[in-house]
Amino acid sequence: MGEIKIGTCGYSYYNPPEGWKEKYESKLQAYSHAFEVGEINRTFYKLPMTKTAERWRREAADDFEFTLKAWQALT
Repeated sequence: MGEIKIGTCGYSYYNPPEGWKEKYESKLQAYSHAFEVGEINRTFYKLPMTKTAERWRREAADDFEFTLKAWQALT
């Protein structure tokens, strides 16, 4: 049977628990330790710059997975 992963549509809405700034460097890093996957919404409007995507990957937990919302011209 397949694996089910839980995440949300975008991490900017995530409200980490109090004290998260002492443990994590960014909200994305905190989110990636609370959830296994998260959708990037901005790809609906335009692709992120390479350096932005690389920063997301660095900040997220090693086993965290990103999904990308399809570009609006495709949907």
